[in-house]
Amino acid sequence: MVLVKGKACASNELHHYCTKTTLKVLNLSFLSPSGYTSHALRIFSLWFLFRYTAAGRTCSSVHLELPRLKTIRSAMAPQHVDFHSAKPFSERNHAPSQCTFSVSERKHHSGSNAASNERNALSNHVPKPKTLSPLQQHVSFWDRDNDNLIYPYDVYTGFRDLGFSVPFAILSLLIPIFFSYPTRLGHSYLPDPQFRIYVDSIHKAKHGSDSGIYDCDGGLRNSQFDEMFDRFDGSNTGSLGVRDLFNLVAKNRVAADPAGWSFAYMEWSTTWLLLQKGGRVWKEDLRQCYDGTLFWRIREERMKGDGWRQGYGWKEFFNNPSALRS
Repeated sequence: MVLVKGKACASNELHHYCTKTTLKVLNLSFLSPSGYTSHALRIFSLWFLFRYTAAGRTCSSVHLELPRLKTIRSAMAPQHVDFHSAKPFSERNHAPSQCTFSVSERKHHSGSNAASNERNALSNHVPKPKTLSPLQQHVSFWDRDNDNLIYPYDVYTGFRDLGFSVPFAILSLLIPIFFSYPTRLGHSYLPDPQFRIYVDSIHKAKHGSDSGIYDCDGGLRNSQFDEMFDRFDGSNTGSLGVRDLFNLVAKNRVAADPAGWSFAYMEWSTTWLLLQKGGRVWKEDLRQCYDGTLFWRIREERMKGDGWRQGYGWKEFFNNPSALRS
């Protein structure tokens, strides 16, 4: 029992009395003229009201006259909780929800999340395989260690694996001399002192006066490839002879491009020496040459012992000289 204004009051009555008094002071602060006194009354009233409402007291018997104060009271007053009749946590009836798991489900769920997080972390560090363009696939035969670099020694060993002689393989070292700097431009303006060819920027080595089978991004134009045979295959056999290849190079020449003319003659003569069969380059073999799969097939057949049964060498030069006139 507590004495308030000379009256004996219970604890609940004391809370109601204090709350009423606080709200009256708060009402007066809103009605009083603006100044430091009204602001101080508002701060004190709100602090006192928050103190009692935060302790779980109810203010349901108090009537607020101002609509704005009613909004404050409804937002701040908590729901009444009877702590004496409350049950232990283990005996309560929990409503089912999507976020409620049993112990086994929670372990499985946490384990799966941990596994997925680990996989995501590993996937960020493991390099993903890149999709090579047809032109990059064409030269990847010489990049045996997949380091994106083709050294002059790689060029030499690659031509030797294809069956070319030592003098021809040495002559092939002109390729990195001419094409190293264009591919280097994808990384730096300074020349590479080791004359390495960069596979990822091999499309920058595309020269003029070519057949146009590769586009500027290293992609393969199948329609242009088919049109080349429709236009220059005079025998309608799906193949190109020596005369057809000369006509092809002469037709693709553009003005003031002697370097492009030289590269085109060098490339097509090498292709004919590697692929000719009966004096002609066949369409499917040439298609595999463009996408790079032919080089691996030649190397595999040479490793079997039978050797690559196409191409033109010294043996064919003496035994079948008429192939050059096809």
